[in-house]
Amino acid sequence: MLRYASWARVSCLLLFMSGVGLIAEVAAQPGELVWVVKRNTGTVAVIDPASARVIEVIDPHRGELAEKITVGEGGVWITYFEGHVHRVDPRSYAVVASLQPASYSSSISAGNGVVWVGSGDLGQLTRIDPATNAVVGRIETESAIYDVAMTSGSVWVATAQGQIHRFAPTASSIATTIDTDGYPNALAGGADDLWASDLWAGRVLRVSAGGTVVPISVGVQTGEAPGLAVGPGSVWVATAENNAVIRIDENTNQVLATIDVGGWVDDVAVGAGAVWAVLPEDASVVRIDPATNKVTDRVCVDGFPSAIAVGR
Repeated sequence: MLRYASWARVSCLLLFMSGVGLIAEVAAQPGELVWVVKRNTGTVAVIDPASARVIEVIDPHRGELAEKITVGEGGVWITYFEGHVHRVDPRSYAVVASLQPASYSSSISAGNGVVWVGSGDLGQLTRIDPATNAVVGRIETESAIYDVAMTSGSVWVATAQGQIHRFAPTASSIATTIDTDGYPNALAGGADDLWASDLWAGRVLRVSAGGTVVPISVGVQTGEAPGLAVGPGSVWVATAENNAVIRIDENTNQVLATIDVGGWVDDVAVGAGAVWAVLPEDASVVRIDPATNKVTDRVCVDGFPSAIAVGR
C-alpha cells in the first residue's frame, strides 16, 4: 500500500476573506457537474469540473439544514432535516418539485426508475415516482436508517441494528435481511455488489447480490459520517480520522492507496474524470486525479459542505 502526501493545505477561509478565488464567472461546460450540499445554510454549490470553480449557488429551502444529495432520474435531489425533499433541474438550476415525505429526511438514492428516501431515526423508507414527483410507496424498518443505495435491480438500506436490507426498486416490503456483524453506516452501489463503511471497525464491507459479506480492512476507523463511492475499477472511502481518502481495488479487494487530502473528509463522489472529496472544516472540495492518486485542485465553497454528488 502506498501513501500519497497532498499538496500544501490552503485555507479556504483566508481565500474568502481576502476576496481571492471566489465564485468565478465561468460558463458551465456540457456534461457532468459537481453538486455540493452546504449543511448549515441548506444551499447547494455547483462546481464546473472544467474550471474547478463554483458557477452557481442554489437555495432550494432557505434556512433549513441540508442532509444528503443525489443525482439521477432527471434531477438533483436534496434532503433536509425537517423532512423536505427538493428536486432541482440540473440545467436551469430551478427547483421543480418540493415535497415532505416525512418529518425528517436524511439519506436518498435515485436510480432504477425510482427515488428512495430514508428517514433516519423514524425507520421509514419512502418511494418517490420521478415521473410525477409524488410519494407512491412506503416501507417500515425496525430501527433507524443510516443510508440508502442502489445497484442494478436492487435497493439496499443500512440500519442501526447492523443489518442491511435488500428489496426490488418498486417493492412494498423488504425481501432480504443480511446480518453484517458490524455497523454499516454509509453505502455505495457498484454494478452488482454493495459497498458499506463499517462505523468503528476500520473496515469496508463488500456485499454480493447473494448476500455474502466480505470484510476488507482499511486500517483506520471511517467515522460516523463519511461516505464512499464506486468508480471505475475502484472504491473510494472517506475517513474522518486520518484526513484521507482510501482507494480499494474493486477486483482484488486490496487497499491501493491512502491519499492525504489535508483535512477531515465527510463525503466522496466519482465523476467528470475525477474523485471529489468534501472537507467541511476547510470549507472546500478537493479533486483527486485517479491516474496519480494526488490532489490536483481545491475548490472553496464557503459554509459547511457536507455531502456531494456528480452528474447531470
